[in-house]
Amino acid sequence: MIQRLGVLRSPALAVPLPPSLELEACYRYCEALVRARHHNYPVASMFTRSHLRKHI
Repeated sequence: MIQRLGVLRSPALAVPLPPSLELEACYRYCEALVRARHHNYPVASMFTRSHLRKHI
């Protein structure tokens, strides 16, 4: 029950799902989700090679 309440209040739920399952739409969704969560995901991407950054 506590876990469910935490999920319902999660800022990630404010990010709308992509309208389609096209690859670019999914990448945009993931990027918006990560930015909304304020974790260190964008920082980690600085340490990866440029051709792999989009996939993190």
